[in-house]
Amino acid sequence: MAAVSVKEGITFPAGTMERLAAYTDVVTSFPCAVKEWEWRNEYFFNLGDEACPTHNSLLKECAEKGFLGFELPESKAGESVAEESAMEESGAQE
Repeated sequence: MAAVSVKEGITFPAGTMERLAAYTDVVTSFPCAVKEWEWRNEYFFNLGDEACPTHNSLLKECAEKGFLGFELPESKAGESVAEESAMEESGAQE
């Protein structure tokens, strides 16, 4: 959530993390898979390894084990969310 807050300039209401954790408890029987890449996982992957280390390392592990039906794009390792946001803003101002 912190990476999304920085990238999008938003603040999540108090209790958001707890509500997300509670949601995972009620969907325990839902089959887990990396699917709908473009709208579920790509956003977080593109935030970079520094911003989403656990998410991206798990995706890379899945790729290494052959669990994904696609190739992961090149990682944005070392590029911070703040740097990327600044670059996007400067590009928008040109």
